[in-house]
Amino acid sequence: MNVAFRKKFGSIKIRMPKNVRNKKISYIEIVPKQKGRFFEVHYTYEMHVSQMKKQSTTTSNALSCDLGVDRLLSCVTNTGDAFLIDGKKLKSINQYFNKMIRNLQLKNVENGLSKRVVTNKMAALWHKRERQINGYISQTVGLLFKKVKACNIDTVVVGYNTGWKQKSDMGKKNNQKFVQIPFHKLIAAIENKCVKEGIRFLKQEESYTSKASFLDKDRVPVWSKDDRTHYRFSGKRMTRGLYQSKAGTCIHADINGALNTLEKSRVVELDENLKVKTPILLEVQKRKAVASCIA
Repeated sequence: MNVAFRKKFGSIKIRMPKNVRNKKISYIEIVPKQKGRFFEVHYTYEMHVSQMKKQSTTTSNALSCDLGVDRLLSCVTNTGDAFLIDGKKLKSINQYFNKMIRNLQLKNVENGLSKRVVTNKMAALWHKRERQINGYISQTVGLLFKKVKACNIDTVVVGYNTGWKQKSDMGKKNNQKFVQIPFHKLIAAIENKCVKEGIRFLKQEESYTSKASFLDKDRVPVWSKDDRTHYRFSGKRMTRGLYQSKAGTCIHADINGALNTLEKSRVVELDENLKVKTPILLEVQKRKAVASCIA
């Protein structure tokens, strides 16, 4: 805080969140947002090793997560249990704020300003959007780890490719939604929770996992810009959420991808006759999970 600010506004008191009041704070960082229109306070606190669960050195029960838009997380275990966490509410947050900000940009043009000018109203909308997205991610991770504990999971695998959002071919509108959803925050939150709970975390390269057929035991190659091989796979995607094997057996498309990611990670050996259950859909709603019969 500079001298001019102190003279004009005096001292500022920042209320400490309840969840860190009993922690040993080692570092506090005040981060300006939207060119200083808003501020975020980051607290770094110490945790004793005794407070953190010891991480398992072997894998008995693994959970694989495939990230997406309509289905934010598609998850399956090495024993065949499967569930999805809905992402449509998160997508609707993007749609709402995009519409509101676009309207303000049009008003800027009408008033002779550039569309790139960020007004106070626009900055407030961006800030509110970020808070809502962070809240949704926090609730999603909480819901995910309820299932992790229920299934006695000791290893979590998350599929990820560097630059995937920019290179994805899902159409202009879908690409826009995909880019704006901060998957890196979701992955970081999952990893952080794994560290606290003593669960192994692995970020797995997931190229070709959505195209290969898990039921047909297709080999899943690793994408390379120098590799000109045209790979052919046994099954095919029938609809947005349905993948069909060579024999005609159908499986949820995102669960097929998650299983291939788990197979690719090699953290656990999958049963050749693994029976995958029909996934249930879990919705994040006011910190409560609502389960649907079928996804």
